Amino acid sequence: MQRARFSIWLIALIALVAAGAVWLAALRARDADHSGGVHDAGPAASLAAPALVRWGSGEAGLVWQPGSERGALAYTSLEDDASGSARTLLTNIAPLQWRAAPGAAAQLHLAWLEAGGRLRTALVDSQHKLLRGPIDIGAARPDSFALVPGPDGGTEILWIDAFSGELLAAPIDAAGRPFPTPAALRTGVSQFAAAADRRGRLWIAAVTAAPTGAPVVEVMMRQGDGTSPSLVARTPLGVPATALRGSLALGFDATTAYVAWTTAGSANPDRETAHVLALNLEAREDSAPQASVIQIPEWDPGDTQNAPHGSWLALRGNHGAADLHGLAFTAGQQDTALAVTSRWTPVGWQPVIVRFRDGVADAYWPIQAHLPHPPALALLVLDTSRWTAAWTGLFRAQPRLFLAHGSGDGLGASERASG
Repeated sequence: MQRARFSIWLIALIALVAAGAVWLAALRARDADHSGGVHDAGPAASLAAPALVRWGSGEAGLVWQPGSERGALAYTSLEDDASGSARTLLTNIAPLQWRAAPGAAAQLHLAWLEAGGRLRTALVDSQHKLLRGPIDIGAARPDSFALVPGPDGGTEILWIDAFSGELLAAPIDAAGRPFPTPAALRTGVSQFAAAADRRGRLWIAAVTAAPTGAPVVEVMMRQGDGTSPSLVARTPLGVPATALRGSLALGFDATTAYVAWTTAGSANPDRETAHVLALNLEAREDSAPQASVIQIPEWDPGDTQNAPHGSWLALRGNHGAADLHGLAFTAGQQDTALAVTSRWTPVGWQPVIVRFRDGVADAYWPIQAHLPHPPALALLVLDTSRWTAAWTGLFRAQPRLFLAHGSGDGLGASERASG
């Protein structure tokens, strides 16, 4: 009798454990919504955005802070879909934000901002060995530095000086050595973005003050020979500087450079509107490029019930402006420009990829994930048909790294309606 009771108790216990496992899996799927190619890569040390990067050798990966590495930066290859272990790159540092850029074939440039406002750089190799650094570059404001790939395995670091407000730039050679005296590119800069096009030209977008005191967005371009940048375009910000949210973003497709910024009102500070300055790159060298300010049209209200599986959804130009939070372009110049943002839905914040072609935002791809807070997102184009997005978000009040992949249609493929 006792043995029979024990068997019944054991069967009940096993059933209870199994039911609990199913319930936990359902709860996790509901909270993190990992369907549609979203992968949980593990606990993170903070909610800072990861840095996606492609090495000169072609390997794609990301630099981030695993949950056990708060005083370090680590690297995970995307060649195995981030299922491999994170390899530590740097220790005994205190990074708040970081950037990565490819160096020579088997090297990677890193830059990070520490808690005390110091900006530092380092060079590592494909075996995750520290080759040079950390090197103290100077004092920078939060969210105010960029690392732009350069020729011959070098890179260039740009930042806003924490004391003077000047936009500074310093080349870093292939051996990881910064030029000792940075160049002052512009004074009175509150925000900026920088990127290089296929021709090796450095583009810089900066928020400055016009002579009247009203904020403006200036776009500057420097030829690949390293001469001083020249002013390409200037447009009013359109709102007080206090309404500006996040950072400027800069991206390219085959014909157009895009400068984006987001603004928000006081009623819903997380609900932002994107303003995008589109500059025609096909203008003659001796003339200013044609410029126009465009918007990202509203999302299709029916797409959350009919989510895409392997295709883009059309953005209708006759709709109003979309509500979103933040915007970041993928690095480099491709035939189509992709940017990543997040939008509010009744079940949480959802990452969205937006496609730009020939001067307009024409399509988008909702990622099947929903988060309690708008995440800090990064995006990398792997080839002509694949992209990867990465972000850190909360699961049960703990930061975790998430990845999403898209492939199959081609980045320039035609879109479909969601209805």
